Amino acid sequence: IIAGSGPLLEECKSIVGEKHLENIVFLGRIKKSSIPFFLKQMDALLVHGRNLPIQEKFGVSYNKLFEYCAAERPIIYVASFREGIEKQMGEEAIVFAEPDNLDSFIGAIYSLDRNLPALVSNSHKLRYYVEMNHDTDLLSEKLFLALENVLSNQIEKGLLRN
Repeated sequence: IIAGSGPLLEECKSIVGEKHLENIVFLGRIKKSSIPFFLKQMDALLVHGRNLPIQEKFGVSYNKLFEYCAAERPIIYVASFREGIEKQMGEEAIVFAEPDNLDSFIGAIYSLDRNLPALVSNSHKLRYYVEMNHDTDLLSEKLFLALENVLSNQIEKGLLRN
């Protein structure tokens, strides 16, 4: 099942048609409010991306990854910045593949298939990680403390008045 309406959608549909793949379904865009329910129904989820120079400069948004973690489903991660994800979240419920490398992606699918029961049973750890480290209230508190610290330093140096 492929959901969404990205820039390569028509190209993907053409490939599926040319290869007569009957087990691939395109759903199109899903309403934001329906995404959590939809994700929970899947056996596994895919985070994919290409290595683009702009990512080196500005980084990557992990919103999709966090949504997937909240769904408590195993994840195949085929995108840049793998090292940070591996280091922080481990490999207990995430299978990694190299971007732009079909053999690596196929290997990840086989690994997912071989290890699915363990990956499923560990997927709750992904949600816990996100809740403990990326919760909105927690991040807001960290931002507030950082700003408070900067302002206090500026006041101490006489650059701002209290």
